[in-house]
Amino acid sequence: LRTNYELIEYEDKKYIRFEHFKDVAGDIDKDDFRRYVDEAVEAAGDEQFYTIKSLKAAGFQSRLHELGFGYWFNAAILKNSQRVPYIKTNTCIIFGNVNANRRITLLDFISYVMSRQRKMDIMDFISYIQDKYGVTLRKDKITWLIKDSSIYFDPIMEKLYFDKEDYYNEF
Repeated sequence: LRTNYELIEYEDKKYIRFEHFKDVAGDIDKDDFRRYVDEAVEAAGDEQFYTIKSLKAAGFQSRLHELGFGYWFNAAILKNSQRVPYIKTNTCIIFGNVNANRRITLLDFISYVMSRQRKMDIMDFISYIQDKYGVTLRKDKITWLIKDSSIYFDPIMEKLYFDKEDYYNEF
């Protein structure tokens, strides 16, 4: 029902039937939702990970944004299409620009951000992903997620490095 947009998710785990949605936004149809997915994927371009917030910041606009339903509604349209892999966090939905059948993880997202930043104070990292993507992660969650990865965390300096080579190159 969600994939066919018979049920519309307007908040996390809160749904409205499409017929009721039409009462509020009468000129929107299911093809508008499908176009929205196509346009969002196109707007993501080469970005490996993105959120509705990062797409909007990059200039992505849609009339669905103007309906006033908020972030979760727009993200759920994309999520429920089953065309785009996603990770659901407590604050938002992160999408991956990869094969729809591939599962993505928060570690994949962190690795992607760190591959572009190479090194970063962990508190700056937390602020960066909040500002750019709308993703809120706690320091302990980040350090737990990366503990068995190639990302290195220096607990004394409280700094993240893409890998140990970047850490060693700093000194």
